[in-house]
Amino acid sequence: MTLPTRKLSDLLPLVLPHAPLVPHPTAEENLRLAAREFCMATRCWRMTFTETIATQGQALASIPAWATLFDIESAFFADRKLDPKAYRDLTPLDLADTNGPPSWISQANPNTVTLVPFATGPLMIVGFMAPASAVDKSFDPSMPIHDRNNVIPEFLYDLYGQEIAHGALAKILAIPGASFDPDRATYFGREFEKAKGNFTIGSTGQHGSKLRVKPQWM
Repeated sequence: MTLPTRKLSDLLPLVLPHAPLVPHPTAEENLRLAAREFCMATRCWRMTFTETIATQGQALASIPAWATLFDIESAFFADRKLDPKAYRDLTPLDLADTNGPPSWISQANPNTVTLVPFATGPLMIVGFMAPASAVDKSFDPSMPIHDRNNVIPEFLYDLYGQEIAHGALAKILAIPGASFDPDRATYFGREFEKAKGNFTIGSTGQHGSKLRVKPQWM
């Protein structure tokens, strides 16, 4: 099922009244970075998906191009639970091992998985997601300067749009220039930190738990 999304430009009405001179692309970029920070701090975006693994280090096709899998909560290979392993702790012998079934799962690069020992087959992942940090301005005739990564899941917009706007304003108002206002930047930064600190996932959630798979690239 396709994940419903909203363009970050839909949050501009929460930002521009406080920073009317900021260029829209700058505002949208800081909204994306604030949304990313909020997701990584709160783990509010959990995604469950299944992939058929054919190659080691395979890119995960289920993940939207504008998103990043930053932590794997749990993983099962053909109903076998896999243990997390930091990529830096894997040896060349580990990575060359093809005498499956797998026991460990790791990430060498964003949105990829490494299984040790390696084997092909079905992999189910429950992971925590965040918007991507990178910019993607690949050409679109209808929006030639639009950043394709400037989208977020609809639930983030609906539930946490104000908090994300506060995080963006904390960054925007700290940039020297026409919108520079360090006092208000500090205020919005405190509001953003408060929102992250007050967040709870729910009775079955994992709020405050430690990272299980720390990717090499973070």
